[in-house]
Amino acid sequence: MHGPSLRYEDLAAILVSTSEGVPLLKVEHEEHPSDKDDGSMFEYAETVLPSVFAAAAEQAGKLKFGSVSAITCFFDSTALIHINHLPLVITLIAAQGASLGALFDLADDLKALLLPLKKVVESTDAN
Repeated sequence: MHGPSLRYEDLAAILVSTSEGVPLLKVEHEEHPSDKDDGSMFEYAETVLPSVFAAAAEQAGKLKFGSVSAITCFFDSTALIHINHLPLVITLIAAQGASLGALFDLADDLKALLLPLKKVVESTDAN
């Protein structure tokens, strides 16, 4: 997964977790290391936000617009894109000025790459 992430300089990380917040994969851009003295800056994005996203997507689904495919959050200098690929949640962490259209295209590529992992998690959840 390093290949896709290297094409986007504003992309700090790609996180893949279950909808319950279990971290499965993390790919960080070398220019945006998260391991500082204060710990991982992506810790909440990796463990807490996927479960919050799943709950928010469920509630937003009640609006009758269809299923939620993604939720984008903007902060002072960061944009988070949570992509629904249940039971997986893909989180893209980028600089706020990043091209969101390009990142959504990347998300489609990531969904295809993560299909084997998705099937494993689905089969594990079924047992």
